[in-house]
Amino acid sequence: MHLAQEQDGYVADDAMEHIAELTNTTPAQVLGTCSFYEMFKREPVGKYVVNICTNISCQIMGGEELLHHAEHSLGIKGGSTTADGLFTIEDVECIAACTEAPCLQINYRYFHKISNDQFDEVIADLRAGKRTDEIPPHGTLARIRQHIPEDRRAGNADPAATPEPVWLSAHAEPAEGEKA
Repeated sequence: MHLAQEQDGYVADDAMEHIAELTNTTPAQVLGTCSFYEMFKREPVGKYVVNICTNISCQIMGGEELLHHAEHSLGIKGGSTTADGLFTIEDVECIAACTEAPCLQINYRYFHKISNDQFDEVIADLRAGKRTDEIPPHGTLARIRQHIPEDRRAGNADPAATPEPVWLSAHAEPAEGEKA
């Protein structure tokens, strides 16, 4: 699903059907997973998805006001995308940065204790093509492929050469003729 979203910007119905074929599941099972996780989008979204937290800590510290400012500034309501396709605003519940309220995420990159002026500055920078090193387009999984050296990969040890775990030998049945 991540790959489908990276390619298309969202997880389309035909992608879910293809994923179901590849994973030997049903499209309904793929949809169940896709609809459960907030990170997967079922409809096209902007290049930059702005998640503004309005849960209790952020609300107390100005999250609702920040959301209203963002809606006014971008000329759209939460859940909508700007006409140029650059920005989608989402009113979200807790994004796990309560001590840094109010906060938001743009393509899952955090901005803490953000003011209306700082919001406007980030949006202006993104419109001008700045901050691309900090905030990739929505759906980008990673910019650098992770490499794990052969000797650090899981499952490299020969099971026959690995000593028996202590917990297993400590709880093993005594061999015939041994005392318990």
